[in-house]
Amino acid sequence: MIPFEENELTKNQQRVANYISKNIENIAFLTEKDIADACLVSSASVSRFWEAIGYRNFKSFKRNLREQYTSTPVAKTEKTMQKYGQHPFLPMMEAHIHNLETTLARLSEDDFRTSLSLLIQADTIHLYGNGAAQFMVDLVAFRLRRFDCKVNTLAPSGHEIFENLIHIHPPDVLVVFGFMNFSPELQVIFDMAQRRNIPIVLITDRLISPMRKKAAAILYSERGENNEFHSLVSTLAIVEALVLEVGRGKGATAISKLKELQELRKQYASKLPKQ
Repeated sequence: MIPFEENELTKNQQRVANYISKNIENIAFLTEKDIADACLVSSASVSRFWEAIGYRNFKSFKRNLREQYTSTPVAKTEKTMQKYGQHPFLPMMEAHIHNLETTLARLSEDDFRTSLSLLIQADTIHLYGNGAAQFMVDLVAFRLRRFDCKVNTLAPSGHEIFENLIHIHPPDVLVVFGFMNFSPELQVIFDMAQRRNIPIVLITDRLISPMRKKAAAILYSERGENNEFHSLVSTLAIVEALVLEVGRGKGATAISKLKELQELRKQYASKLPKQ
């Protein structure tokens, strides 16, 4: 992840940031002059950019980027184990607190309210997440259905996504967990949403990504360093807050469904006891 907020950069530096986000795969083959020419800024502006986002120079940035792209799940887990030692509980709790504090500092209250409004007003809420984020998709779907929300989960990859996308129409909303590069699946989803005028609520740990400009609302979730074991604690906090507020927004409808669920449990308690 590239650690900066866009409003802390000059206009020239924002040009550089946007260019890098769109050409991240080619960075290894570019020089500072190539970037300067492409962004119509001076080489000095590009040189100052690296320090502005927390790196010593271009070489340092590329080295960090290489580590991010080459880190495997095994390497990330091993590094985290080494970092926290044989007694990881307290250090892990401190790391979670740090992630939550960073999330709170970077999460836009306006975007949270926009997300909430879109979810409450939507006819159907479509959820997409890949990898570890599939857990969050299942959790959000489970919680929202209890409040009588129509929910659809998209396939994580492959052609099955098309089977889901054909059923998306206004006034639906898409909730996307974007914790990865702008994958082909995400490109298809964002393109389809744009064509059909479907707003996207993006939950992400990316401070620079093409996804950010295409989303109606962005909910930032800090998950830790890219080359370490990723935490979903802050993401869980965000989605639980969203779900609770959706329930509050649905009012009597949500409470009615919860009461109906309670009555069903009582009625069939002898056949299906609570476990």
